[in-house]
Amino acid sequence: GKSTLMKGIVGVLKPMAGTVVRAPGVRAAYLPQQSELDRSFPARVVDLVSLGLWPRRGLLGRYTREDRDSVSQALMAVGLGGFEKRPIDTLSGGQLQRTLFARVLLQDADLILLDEPFN
Repeated sequence: GKSTLMKGIVGVLKPMAGTVVRAPGVRAAYLPQQSELDRSFPARVVDLVSLGLWPRRGLLGRYTREDRDSVSQALMAVGLGGFEKRPIDTLSGGQLQRTLFARVLLQDADLILLDEPFN
């Protein structure tokens, strides 16, 4: 129920009937209950969190010093300061979930939907 509703709000699922309408210009971010992330992908925590800047920078945008500071602040906010260079395959499940939460924070969305983020 709740997960399906959230997926409908952010557009991951299309409703079988009716419509979902968001106010124009409202940016939404979504953190699913279970990540479908391939943990064997050779990425570091900083790489994964920096993807939260993608809505602002685009695929080929350059990261500024301010962006790097924002990544560090997001990691500090979720209790992962100093984890920037850790490979994601070395993180516990809880650490990975907090890493993904830091990525959501960087999106600077108007609406953040969290599907049981700290279970």
